Amino acid sequence: MESSSHERACPSCSAPAQSDQRWCLECGAELPQRSKRSGLRPAVGIATTLTVLVGAASAGGYTLLQDGKKPPPPATTVAQQPPPAATTPAVPETATPPVTETPVAPPAGRETPRLPDTSGGSGGGTPPSNDVPDVTDDVDTSTPNPPPPDDNAGEVDNGDGSVTDEPSNRDRRTRQPKPRLVETNIALGAVAVVYPPSATGEDLGDAGAVVDGSSSTAWKTPRYDDPATNPQLGVYVDLASAERLTKLVVTSPTPGVSVEVYAARNGPPRSITSSGWAHVADKTLAGRSTIELSTGAEYRYVLLWVTGLPAGADHGAISEVQIFSKQPE
Repeated sequence: MESSSHERACPSCSAPAQSDQRWCLECGAELPQRSKRSGLRPAVGIATTLTVLVGAASAGGYTLLQDGKKPPPPATTVAQQPPPAATTPAVPETATPPVTETPVAPPAGRETPRLPDTSGGSGGGTPPSNDVPDVTDDVDTSTPNPPPPDDNAGEVDNGDGSVTDEPSNRDRRTRQPKPRLVETNIALGAVAVVYPPSATGEDLGDAGAVVDGSSSTAWKTPRYDDPATNPQLGVYVDLASAERLTKLVVTSPTPGVSVEVYAARNGPPRSITSSGWAHVADKTLAGRSTIELSTGAEYRYVLLWVTGLPAGADHGAISEVQIFSKQPE
């Protein structure tokens, strides 16, 4: 008996069955059914998938256009192959953190530029731009002005709740008062020496008596038989350094003795006629005499040269020599 073209075999017992038969008549197993529309199912599935992808891409593109961004390129579907059997566990890669740029603060006194809103809210209009405005020209590169002076910088707390203004270093240099100068006797305690260029073998007295600060002691010249004799000697005071002299005050117990005043910066010169001596004054002493000096020069040595004796006297004497100079108080 010839088999019909519509017969098929049971997958369990290989018994023949009709094409529209659902159960095997020999073993009772359910026979597989053939769908008349089985060739359309793959095509319908592919069409549905493409429709979904196109719709998703369109929605994403519209959203990106609303945010001002360009849409990404369409996704390309690549056939996935089963990965090979892994023998060593893969080490996960460490994700690199995104780089965050620190915003630059605008200079003081300038308004911070307002960036456009990119939140993507519904408001219509032109999509905002992502370009950051250039604020290079707004940066103030000029030299800042120095801070104002502190009004309390020169105040000193006295500890009792009160303060006293203290001048700054510059004020100390510019406002520092000059030292007050007073006339001072710089001959007191100095060295006094008898000056006899031509005297030999005579008692010339104690010259130190003229600078000891006492009028009860005195330096005396040698005695002469002839009152008209010119003694040709004197006494000088060494001030140890050159000083600008203002006056001399000479005290004598023999009024009427005549003296010439000389001064020298170096020396003392060996002769009274030496150019190192400067003649500054002449005086006939009368008890206490003041001799003003206005040379303006500085001298170290001051000489009282005796040129005449008092009338009827056989000697002359000087008890005190005061030499004044302006010194800091």
